[in-house]
Amino acid sequence: MMEREMTHENDAPLPESLRRAVLADLKPVKPLLPPFQRAAFLVPWTLIALATFWGKFGFRPDLPQLGLLLAWGFSVAQLLLALMVAVSSLREATPGSGLPRTTLWACALGALGFHLAGLALAFRQSPFPSPPGLASAELNACMYYEFLIGAPILLLALALLRRGLPFRPATAGALAGLAAGLLADSSWRLICPFTFPSHVLPSHTGPIVGMVILGAAFGALLARLRPATTR
Repeated sequence: MMEREMTHENDAPLPESLRRAVLADLKPVKPLLPPFQRAAFLVPWTLIALATFWGKFGFRPDLPQLGLLLAWGFSVAQLLLALMVAVSSLREATPGSGLPRTTLWACALGALGFHLAGLALAFRQSPFPSPPGLASAELNACMYYEFLIGAPILLLALALLRRGLPFRPATAGALAGLAAGLLADSSWRLICPFTFPSHVLPSHTGPIVGMVILGAAFGALLARLRPATTR
């Protein structure tokens, strides 16, 4: 028995009430910019924060010991890696353009590994402990300023994600948090002079990990709060 050929000519017409409802719901949609252009929106606050806190605290006194490559070179490279992570996150907002999970893991771990390598090399080149009696205060201050710089970047990244339709919202949010944390540290590392692991791991790497967790949580939450018509 031959299957009945179904075309638009022999389909049943839509009810007039449904047609009117569909037409009333149609609205112009502004297309999303490419991911790399949207990721560039995260950079200005990073530079503003660097200029603001440089004016308040000055650059770290051991910049000559670190040298141009280890000081400015590593900060610029970390900023570019953070933008690469942000692009990976924002690709998740466009269905069908997300990267494979293994690629995302490699991108995220590579960027975080670069950050840790920068900390290790700075310690080797300029071992600078926190002042006696002020270690806890300096640790808390660095955590505070890194979150202060990174939080607006994370909020903006999540807002950019919300404009799209991330298929893996928690993953996209976690990547946004990683990008925000790395961007914050790329500026603050030029100001904080302390290089001992007991300081930099909790107060520089810690906020990055914290923003990854916050990004994943808020990414999942935004997906739950998305209007039913867009799910």
